[in-house]
Amino acid sequence: MDQLRSDTAQMPLAIGRTIRPRHDEGADAPQQLHWIADLQTRLMGLLSRGQNLHRTIADALRLQAERPAVRGVLLVRRANNGVLSIASHTLDAAKHDVHKLQAWLLPRATESLAEGRPVIASSVDDRLECIALATRSLEFAAVVTVVEWPIGNAQRAIELSVAQTVLSFLQYASQQQRLEESAGQTRMAAATLELVQRIQDAETIDQACLVTAAQLQKHLACDQVFVGSVGRRRSRDAAGACHVRAASKLPTIDPYCETTLNMKAVLDEAVGRGTIGSWPPLPGFRTHQLLAHKQFAGRDSLVITVPLKDREGQIIGALAATGRRELATVPEFTRFLSAIEQPVGEALSVVARHQGSAAGRMLRGVIAKQHRAKQIVALLVMLAAGIMLACPWPYSIRCQSVTEPVERRFCVAPHDGLLETTLAEPGDVVRAGQCLANLDGSEILWELAGVTAEHSRAEAQRDSHQARYETPQAVMADLQARALANKKELLRFRQSNLQVRSPIDGIVLSGSLDRRENYPVTKGQVLYEVAPLERLRVEVAVPAEEVTHVEVGDRVTLFLDGMGSKTAEGTIDKIRPRAEVRDQRNVFVAEVILGNSDRTLRPGMQGTAKVSTDSKRIAWILFHHAAEKARAAWFF
Repeated sequence: MDQLRSDTAQMPLAIGRTIRPRHDEGADAPQQLHWIADLQTRLMGLLSRGQNLHRTIADALRLQAERPAVRGVLLVRRANNGVLSIASHTLDAAKHDVHKLQAWLLPRATESLAEGRPVIASSVDDRLECIALATRSLEFAAVVTVVEWPIGNAQRAIELSVAQTVLSFLQYASQQQRLEESAGQTRMAAATLELVQRIQDAETIDQACLVTAAQLQKHLACDQVFVGSVGRRRSRDAAGACHVRAASKLPTIDPYCETTLNMKAVLDEAVGRGTIGSWPPLPGFRTHQLLAHKQFAGRDSLVITVPLKDREGQIIGALAATGRRELATVPEFTRFLSAIEQPVGEALSVVARHQGSAAGRMLRGVIAKQHRAKQIVALLVMLAAGIMLACPWPYSIRCQSVTEPVERRFCVAPHDGLLETTLAEPGDVVRAGQCLANLDGSEILWELAGVTAEHSRAEAQRDSHQARYETPQAVMADLQARALANKKELLRFRQSNLQVRSPIDGIVLSGSLDRRENYPVTKGQVLYEVAPLERLRVEVAVPAEEVTHVEVGDRVTLFLDGMGSKTAEGTIDKIRPRAEVRDQRNVFVAEVILGNSDRTLRPGMQGTAKVSTDSKRIAWILFHHAAEKARAAWFF
């Protein structure tokens, strides 16, 4: 079947050398050269599309296969063990037996690769001819062009020249991809080193997690990044529960908010998976344990998680990135997250191990010194520090505070009617008896005139019945006259009480009827809220963890906004037994009553309060919070 044509087997063709057609064989040389130049332009245009290498190779082979005499083009790839295989081809399976042709063409590519020159062979039975052009500088071994047989030498040289052009382009495209991959790996390594350096500069694990979240959110250009860590006592944690330690764009984490609880479930799934996870799922990755990912992502968002591991491969935490779903199509996005799995995990593990050990490092450094005097000085410094830590010192607690009125008085509408004018607004200081608003009395006046007329008519009827000795009718008329007289007195009372006055001296706290005229009000409707200014109640928000150190009678120093450098002092009169949530913190409210004879304080003023408690040792003041947290972590 295979026959090697004698007129082409000995042609001295070299790789990289352009074969020009011979004019003596009737080929249209200018048109062919123009087609080759146009092919080079179209090939270079493939690089500007930004496609991957496999797509670029397929498009390049398709361009070469557009020539009229070409039946198909094959790209032969060389494996690491030297075995050749078909990587891509443009043969029409409907017209050719592809497997049969591959069995015939692979030996030609092997021969061209072994001899280092083009190999041209023909199959007379199939009326096909192949031009195998090999290279040693690429991961693919050769380009094999299948053309119709017979073919002239000039046309054969042109096809060989086209194959050389395509092969040179593929070599250039492969080099470009390697350069881009090398540059991307360099950028990724630089970003990873910078991130690890910033993490190692952090003093605490919380600060390190916050730096990690902020830097990753900025580098990845995503919406938000969460970082969590696995508890040390993992055997007592349910399935190695992961706690949210930091989130980008958030200085603090509320462990009880809905977002934090949902993200905790996502990070728990990441720790349980042990590999990168995403919703929508990434191609090629397992899709188990992604229920929390799906719920957090919703319909339009992307959630991708990566477990963080230390040098020994133990999972010490996880991080999650959220953003647009288009980010999943960016290869650098997932590649970078996969690359930082171990470096970031090890950096966070190192920070956690060395957190708070500055004194221990200094002690080890001093002991390691050989100079005796330095060791003595260090011991003396440590002794002095121990004595100082054992000295008592007044323990003070800083809290947030707000002033509130001791009592509140309400000014209500005396009867139904229309509000004519308002004379006070919230924030006005008023006196007892001062008019705050006027009610419209025209309707009362009209009703009073009608009632007066009816009362006169009832009295006339009563007198008429009495004159005719009609006793029952006279009694009924007398009763009606009395009812109208009472109604007339009621209307006169309302007419004399058309003004809403302040019951006490104080400040108007609220009143939503300012600048309203002819506004209908109902009887008992609250028009103004007035509070006295002689005494104010200061509500001090004592943190829940400090309430056991605060007692009734403790001295409180107040620094209120608007008072400048002035301070106010008082004592705690009452501690409310029930905790409250203020500014996302669990606090107990302590009340302090302050005199305000000069009326410099106003309700609603906020500030800082310093609660002075009993004297404690300096060591207890500095370390009791850490000790309580350590004890809680040990038992729970």
